[in-house]
Amino acid sequence: MEIRPLYGGAIQAVLPTTFLDVSDMRPVPDHQEVHIDPANDSCVIVELLDMDTEHGDGEGAIRHQFDELSSHNESHSTILLGNQVLALPTAFIPSLDGRVERYAVIGIQNIQKHRSANAPVDLVIIMMVLLRIPHITTDIVITLNIPVPPQVLATQGQVLHDAIHALTPNIILPGDNVTESFASLLQYLPQIQVFRTFLDSFKIVDWSLFR
Repeated sequence: MEIRPLYGGAIQAVLPTTFLDVSDMRPVPDHQEVHIDPANDSCVIVELLDMDTEHGDGEGAIRHQFDELSSHNESHSTILLGNQVLALPTAFIPSLDGRVERYAVIGIQNIQKHRSANAPVDLVIIMMVLLRIPHITTDIVITLNIPVPPQVLATQGQVLHDAIHALTPNIILPGDNVTESFASLLQYLPQIQVFRTFLDSFKIVDWSLFR
């Protein structure tokens, strides 16, 4: 694990050293940070956006972002777990104060890799967080994509399905209380803990980034 500077160091968070900065390999829009683990194709994406007022409050905004991602991925099918948006407590991302609204969704999309017509369809778990910061009219969207390996899906698909449904929303919240079900889930999807650590360590160092 290492502290990873984002946006030139204006934001920082902890990621494993195995995650690579995609901007070192191809152009990435200035408002995005994309970091990928080449061993399993999971990736963490951070986006700085103007505050979305067209879709109501933060709940409407994150639903819109999730739908936009599904459309961009040309997902064959999309499930928003529990069909719910999670309003998270201020203890979530502790470096930010109570002026910041925190929302999350967890979903599943069925996506063809690289959106190629000849590629097999992967099941991808999506964990998305929206940080609404009204006093700087900014939404920060943080997304983790976890492609589930076909061999895991074939042998443990129902176990993962049941565990994710049962543990939502707890799988996205930081904490030391690891149940047997959660430990079992991490055995197959360790990226979930990577995301929890990333969020728990997420810190805005230089607020002039938003000027």
